Amino acid sequence: MKKMSKSLKIKIVVLAVILVGLAMSIVSCVRGFSEPVVRIDGDKLIIQASYGVTITKGEIDSVRLINEMPTLTRVGGFGVGNTQKGQIRVSNLGEGLAYVNLSSPPPFIYLELKFTSGNGNYVFINLNDANDTRKLYESIHTWLQS
Repeated sequence: MKKMSKSLKIKIVVLAVILVGLAMSIVSCVRGFSEPVVRIDGDKLIIQASYGVTITKGEIDSVRLINEMPTLTRVGGFGVGNTQKGQIRVSNLGEGLAYVNLSSPPPFIYLELKFTSGNGNYVFINLNDANDTRKLYESIHTWLQS
């Protein structure tokens, strides 16, 4: 059996690295474009998505529905087209988090946090279906009241 030449070994390693990088990019994009999964577990609101977060009930000052998103700038996270997930900045609100698809119909859930933490001052969430967003809002609102 012939030994592989050094240049062939290098080409195989480079190709393997490229393929692994491509696979990771595809997985990241699929997850980035996927709708966030939001659930309540005890005193925690868990947002499962790219750059997901867990927020305790004690961190949330208020929740409301808004029909229009403010202009935002992505600071970190996933942002392609109308999909924004991760850290954002809004000029009059400071830094916060967004899990939104701006091409989905309103409303958007606006969580105002009690104090600036690693999560920022606020969180915006919407789901692909407006009725699902409203149901999620009602669940969060009821949970906060309990």
